[in-house]
Amino acid sequence: LQQQSQQSGFQPPVELLQSQALKAADELAASRLNEQQRFAELESKIRNHEIIRASPMKVWVNDQQLGYVQKQQESLQMIPCNIQQTQYKSIHLAVPYGNDKMSTMGLDPIFDALPNKHQFIRMTARFYDSPKGNLRRIGIVDARVNMPDNYTPGFDEHSIGFDGASGRISHCGSPVCKAEQYGNEDFVTIEVYLPPLSEMQSHPQQPRDPSFAPTLYRVGGGYNWYSPTVSFAINERPQVCAFENCPTSFRFCVTRYYNRSSVEIIALAKTDQGTIEALPERETLKW
Repeated sequence: LQQQSQQSGFQPPVELLQSQALKAADELAASRLNEQQRFAELESKIRNHEIIRASPMKVWVNDQQLGYVQKQQESLQMIPCNIQQTQYKSIHLAVPYGNDKMSTMGLDPIFDALPNKHQFIRMTARFYDSPKGNLRRIGIVDARVNMPDNYTPGFDEHSIGFDGASGRISHCGSPVCKAEQYGNEDFVTIEVYLPPLSEMQSHPQQPRDPSFAPTLYRVGGGYNWYSPTVSFAINERPQVCAFENCPTSFRFCVTRYYNRSSVEIIALAKTDQGTIEALPERETLKW
């Protein structure tokens, strides 16, 4: 406004400039307070968890001189992290400069069901958008599946993908349920429950009947403690959608598209207690 007024020769009232400056200061203070509250809520959830550092998944590439070698996936580029809490072992991933293309990165480590131990594994991330667009997606993928750089989680039977702009969760190539939207800098969490292998073997689950629509779900009833289950939260608010009968070996993944957009993996954590409440109206679909 001040620059525009200088170009036009018109000087806005001092009171207007002061009002706008105060408004901008209030918005910045509110943003910082919201961030502090979100980190406090996150801390309360994962205080007793084992914190794990995520890293780009390793892929096999054919080197002209060395033959097939393993290297880290490069669909997203690691950049300095904004988060100062070093105990979270956070990482920051950005679309390489000058690229506007589907860029999905699988994350190591792979998580597997254990013989005699219950596990809850959760990943919390937040997205930063470029001025141009807001494509943001987070998901999990069966660890046995090859995942190219342009992979879109949720567009096959091996993965699910949670889209921030629409709030839709996709599986087998179609949206199958609707959660809340998550926006720029919201904390979005996926938590996966893995029962012990011994309990899954003694209580085998029926797979989804291929003749049934993938959008069919059961309402309420909480967790099926004999089936691997995926739950979702936004800013620690439990979401109504969940999936059971999930892969017993999986990895997390994130998707960006536009140049200058990025995603922070805030915290990857593991424990034997869940952190996302099963709502009474929870809609549980079968993978």
